[in-house]
Amino acid sequence: MGYTARNTMITTKPRSIRRSRDGGRRERPELTMAEVDELVAAMPERWRFMAQVAAWTGLRFGELVELRRKDLLIGPDGATVAVRRSARRDGTGWMVTAPKTTAGVRTVTVPPHLVDALRAHLVAHAADGPDGLVFPTMSGQRLTPMAMARMLREAQEGTGKSAVRFHDLRHVAVTMAARAGSVARGALAG
Repeated sequence: MGYTARNTMITTKPRSIRRSRDGGRRERPELTMAEVDELVAAMPERWRFMAQVAAWTGLRFGELVELRRKDLLIGPDGATVAVRRSARRDGTGWMVTAPKTTAGVRTVTVPPHLVDALRAHLVAHAADGPDGLVFPTMSGQRLTPMAMARMLREAQEGTGKSAVRFHDLRHVAVTMAARAGSVARGALAG
């Protein structure tokens, strides 16, 4: 047992205290691929491919905004993404670190139906050179989580889904992989 800042005795373990008054986390929207396609189509053209990649590969927002051209291997038979870094906002700007877990350092296959879109995105929007960001803003910076959240809110107005977060796109990929049996083999590790 311990004491709080007000010198009040704590009589339960903090882990047993409910997370919120409603008893826990809110249910997240479960998106179908048709709903993802509808959401992506309503987004600004520059950011559509980023949302598609999240939904089909399960890459996190921080991994995508730190993705560089040198992390891509595009060949005649397909493409892969080497996930080696992740970026996140802190009080002073961006901090680049290794992915969230050691399993997060991985190579992810880009689904075959997205390879041509990847090539087109690189030509139209990615920064130049091996260290060029794959998903830069018009000014060449990383997209902020707030800007992506705003775009998702605006895009979902016509979809009938509400409160879709970028991370919900990762859930689509994880759900598809689980249905296909690949989560058990570690395809979406990290």
